[in-house]
Amino acid sequence: MHDRIRFTVKEKRMNKNILIIGMGKSGQALARYLGKEGHQLYLYDRKTEHQEEICEKLDLDQSICGFYDDNSVADVLNKIDEAVISPGISLQSKIARLCTDHSIPLIGEIEMAYRQARGDFIAITGTNGKTTTANLVYELIKREKQDVFLAGNIGTPLIDIVPFTTKNSVIVLEISSFQLETIQSFRPKASVVLNITPDHLDRHKTMEEYVRAKKRIAENCGEGDFFVYNEDDPIVREFQDFACEKISFSLSHPVK
Repeated sequence: MHDRIRFTVKEKRMNKNILIIGMGKSGQALARYLGKEGHQLYLYDRKTEHQEEICEKLDLDQSICGFYDDNSVADVLNKIDEAVISPGISLQSKIARLCTDHSIPLIGEIEMAYRQARGDFIAITGTNGKTTTANLVYELIKREKQDVFLAGNIGTPLIDIVPFTTKNSVIVLEISSFQLETIQSFRPKASVVLNITPDHLDRHKTMEEYVRAKKRIAENCGEGDFFVYNEDDPIVREFQDFACEKISFSLSHPVK
């Protein structure tokens, strides 16, 4: 298991004012976890009409959280230590650019959860087939090991399973290009790229940007890690500059 940045609850209470950008499924999961950990929360969403309902649903003390929208968030940005952005919100959005302009570190839910989780990660991405593959890998491991979790883009926010992980856990993670955009220290034990074909170009703008996002899955890998890739895919097979062991697979020919 890799060493990760961790903070004591005392340090969190003293030092962390966190802006959560987007109050969808992952944003609410983050607020629930980080609120209980003692952070001061600043919750941003363009829709603010259900603020009290969300606080009640998440069992959050309103003294440690406040809601902000486009008209009010600028007033608190000078207080923010770190921002966690929903994968559904573009890094080119107004709120993301405001964070950048104020030199606020901007990460995603995957990065935040990874820092707190224990165990080894198997991260799976690809334009097609990642949900099926993640389910299959999870079920195969579950036959031999009970301490295994399935999370990520598949539907369960990674932060929701963090309290249940141990140093012996295996976390199978389906991860999208949107989620990969905002990783920093995220380092899976095994990174899997199934295929890459044009997709989400309305968000990534160019194929090069989309490929770059997918490639980030293994950018932090090192000795003892594995990169598993589809040798049949002309884009993926060019991913050869990772500092870890590479394992290829093919449906058309035997591999070494």
